[in-house]
Amino acid sequence: MKNIVIKLNHTITLAQDSYYTQNPVDKVNGLKEIGPECPSSITVNDITIRRNECDIDGDVYFDMVVSHDFNGWEIYSDTAVAPELTRVIKKVLPEFFETREAIFSEQGLQEYGLAHFDIIDEDGSTDFVDLIDDDLVIGTPNLAA
Repeated sequence: MKNIVIKLNHTITLAQDSYYTQNPVDKVNGLKEIGPECPSSITVNDITIRRNECDIDGDVYFDMVVSHDFNGWEIYSDTAVAPELTRVIKKVLPEFFETREAIFSEQGLQEYGLAHFDIIDEDGSTDFVDLIDDDLVIGTPNLAA
């Protein structure tokens, strides 16, 4: 598998408890103050799960890039985001995500309008078995069902 792309128009209500919301004097690249201008919600446009392979040992791991409508950093580490994305992916890809969860990756991988996540297994590992050979694009699923 190379990538799984899930097209969405899904709103996530934020807890508004992120690191940046709690620390409004921090700056991104020294350019502007961030926080406490955290929105009450964001809309996720799509989720891309990417397959990666370590050049050194050949281990396969997955990460996730989430496109959303907020042009700021205040959502990073918000405690509502990763659990909701995990719920969505468990619903859309139940076999692949049965024992896995999404967690925010390091701060440096976040961008305006894009959130980056690591996908870990319940034992904390990131080494998974591939399930499909080609890219998979999933049209907007019905998450209410």
